[in-house]
Amino acid sequence: MSRGLNRIPTSSLAPLRLPHTLSPSPSREGGNAVIARPPSLTKRRVYQREGVEYWIIDIDAKVVERWRPGDERPEILAERVEWQPDDRDPAWVLELDSYFDAVQG
Repeated sequence: MSRGLNRIPTSSLAPLRLPHTLSPSPSREGGNAVIARPPSLTKRRVYQREGVEYWIIDIDAKVVERWRPGDERPEILAERVEWQPDDRDPAWVLELDSYFDAVQG
């Protein structure tokens, strides 16, 4: 699951991106009651104000909701996530089909 996550280029110690994974639906947890709570609006606004890109990973829907500083609405990504915080580094690419297949087993 985290194979590609260890190779993310970093240019500083401050967070540039924060992923948040929603809990799977109850049907995928053998009937146990698991509530997927979206991150609070306040938390997202703080991250955006601080210049942090915020991802919400929805395992059930197989999409990533990407919030960038200044966004009023998220970008919904269903095929791949490309992230390049610094033009001097190559873009980091996550193919979502492969990622969700690995996560879901």
